[in-house]
Amino acid sequence: MRTPRHTTRLEPPRSSRTCGPIPPWAWILCVLGLTGCSALVERPEPPRVSLAGLEIVEANLFEQRYGLRLRLQNTNDMRLSITGLDYEVFLNDRPFAHGVSRDGVTLPPFGEDVLRVEVVSNLADILRQLQDLASGPGKTLNWRITGHLKLSNWPTKIPFDYSGELVTPAGPQAEPARTPAPDAQI
Repeated sequence: MRTPRHTTRLEPPRSSRTCGPIPPWAWILCVLGLTGCSALVERPEPPRVSLAGLEIVEANLFEQRYGLRLRLQNTNDMRLSITGLDYEVFLNDRPFAHGVSRDGVTLPPFGEDVLRVEVVSNLADILRQLQDLASGPGKTLNWRITGHLKLSNWPTKIPFDYSGELVTPAGPQAEPARTPAPDAQI
């Protein structure tokens, strides 16, 4: 029979081994690798948002709820799956209403859709707007909608900010007074 051979070897314990400092070229490769991956995924442009309609849903003394239709236009060459948004509407540079929605919509590349959401305003905001509109017919009503979109395939919210104007209808206009033609004398 063979007897096992025993040799004694002095090795430091495995936990005390060190690899030494990381060389600078390894750090550079790591940074280039991470930035290269992030450059492959381009941040999508926010869809264009415009007001397509407004209707009163509920009104009481303290709060008014409106159904707001937002037209969303995707200017990207990729599909946008919107899973939620928050928004605020301004009229004539004054806050008018605000809201949030978790209703989703998927916009095809270079496509559009209308999303119905709700906004809330209070009586003071409404009274200020009515006072502005009552100042005269044919007045321009500037609107602005700002907020953030949450996409299903993007880690952060995407801000948006769009504006436009509406001209309120002019009241009945009187025809200019006509001066009678002088009688021709023969």
